[in-house]
Amino acid sequence: MRYAGGMLGGTWMSSLASDMGAGLFDGAYLVQNFENLNPANTFWDKYYNVYKNVDTEVPRFLEFERWWAGST
Repeated sequence: MRYAGGMLGGTWMSSLASDMGAGLFDGAYLVQNFENLNPANTFWDKYYNVYKNVDTEVPRFLEFERWWAGST
């Protein structure tokens, strides 16, 4: 995260996004950054766990994904 922040210019980008959004910062950017912290979970682990525990995991997974993607 620090490396990405340093390579992408630090905090001025979030300030610019907030200024361009009339003082509001879109939550989709936060979700994207959390997903970027662990790409293996984003693209593999969470789906593997759904299939591994298909009888119990599906309702929890769908509820969380709806809530998590609600800011986009």
